[in-house]
Amino acid sequence: MNNKWLQYKIIFPFLARLPYAVSYQAAKAYWMRDASQQQSIRLAFEHALPQVSSFLPSNTLNPDQLANEYLEMMAHEMMDIFHLAHEDGKNSQSLVTLEGLEHLSHARKQGNGVILIMGHYGRPTMLSSRVGLANEHHGIVTQNINDGNPDRDPDDVAYLQFKVATTLHFAKGPWIAQGHNTKDIYKALAENKTLIILLDVYEPNEKKTKQFDFLGGKLRIPVGIERLAQRTGSRMVYGVAHCEGKNVNAQLRPLPEDPSAGLCQAVYELEQDVIKSPSQWWQWNTLEHLWQPNYSSDLCTHNKC
Repeated sequence: MNNKWLQYKIIFPFLARLPYAVSYQAAKAYWMRDASQQQSIRLAFEHALPQVSSFLPSNTLNPDQLANEYLEMMAHEMMDIFHLAHEDGKNSQSLVTLEGLEHLSHARKQGNGVILIMGHYGRPTMLSSRVGLANEHHGIVTQNINDGNPDRDPDDVAYLQFKVATTLHFAKGPWIAQGHNTKDIYKALAENKTLIILLDVYEPNEKKTKQFDFLGGKLRIPVGIERLAQRTGSRMVYGVAHCEGKNVNAQLRPLPEDPSAGLCQAVYELEQDVIKSPSQWWQWNTLEHLWQPNYSSDLCTHNKC
């Protein structure tokens, strides 16, 4: 029987019926038993750490420790989804502390929509659901999940669709898949809606990216967020959800009104979060596609933000 089918259909739905302390610990134990997955992320850290070690605290440079912390976070992130799907969400929000909601409210009051910028970091679903339950409704922009790629595991595709649907149950906003009609994004912002957009995604067309100072090298970020803000007048807010065991510390931080400076500051905020807890950044295993350990003339440095 397919292990992923068991994971998505049997194991995690069952764990979601258990008390939080038990379910999150069991989810961690389940993920840690996957030797191939542990080996893959450990090798990713072994490859990346020598390139960025001077920018990270010395006590965070053990690949095995980081791999274990990473797998624990990802297990908890998946557990979040099944808890949210099993209940009305209000109970699991006892696990979340939220700081800075006033920044999102203030940005929305400007009337041109809000781009809530997040990274692939920590447990973003818990921030989204907590913000939605605070009546700050918002939509989510994702890459196209059901793209017909035959190499994609159908169980993974079904889970990702389930994940987005569960999140939107609390967010109360639209789901906009990139690659479809981008007019939907502009329409939502014109209606003064808030949209979550993840900034650290791979864009193969370098002409559609911009370079930013990040951990001693350059991080390539798609320019779409900046262009959206320029064309719509939307305000930008940065969000992050730090994993602290089974608990989450979610924060919303203000960004400059100027779109270029705002995106540059968002990348800086992500960098500081990665420095604080490297194991919570999801993108170490795709670092070679996003980051290069050298500088170039068009690099956006922090003192330009």
